[in-house]
Amino acid sequence: MQKSSHLQHIHSVFAIITVLISWASVLDLKLASARSSSAVLYNGVRNLAEGVDLVSGVSIPGEVAVPAGQSLHAAVRGEGHQHYLFNGTAWVLQNATAKLYGDDTEGSDPIGTHFFLPQPDAQGGQPTWEITSSTTSLTSAVTGKSLASVTVDSGSITWVLLQATSHAGEAEGILGKVSYIQRLQTRRGLPPSAEGQSLGDIHSTKYSCIYAFYVQSS
Repeated sequence: MQKSSHLQHIHSVFAIITVLISWASVLDLKLASARSSSAVLYNGVRNLAEGVDLVSGVSIPGEVAVPAGQSLHAAVRGEGHQHYLFNGTAWVLQNATAKLYGDDTEGSDPIGTHFFLPQPDAQGGQPTWEITSSTTSLTSAVTGKSLASVTVDSGSITWVLLQATSHAGEAEGILGKVSYIQRLQTRRGLPPSAEGQSLGDIHSTKYSCIYAFYVQSS
């Protein structure tokens, strides 16, 4: 019982920490947006400023392919951390935080953030993406739940297919009508191979990936 109570307390503390991390990311995004309005979202896959196509040419495994009737709407580059908690026997993913970028330019300003809700939404979704459009200034967010995953690189976290479970912000924003999300082209992000030294140890691993957003075909 003491171990269970101690672990619950650790989870509560970890939840508070991750909420603070998420708020810090949002604040940093707003400051970056105030400094520069040059960041351009991948609208309809292609970055309007750079002409860079993040998803074209990527071989997407069938396990994480979107259902028929979906159109690729946008794609962004994510860079951040996967946060793990040692529960006494294994490392368990608790949260992920990342900044989202509209191009591959080194030093460019972020256009959005990725984080987990403190608690799952009514449909069981928790991973969330929030983006502010540089052209309309509309902010929108989508939350999703994982449907499938596949290991493409044994040294990196899985590629994932998620279904949207809820939306927030402006309905006409970039993410306002997103129905499916893919995590592709992952790099790193795995938990430590060695066990934690004690119950409740926290470890954050850097990762990067491409997030692709889909909408219902018109």
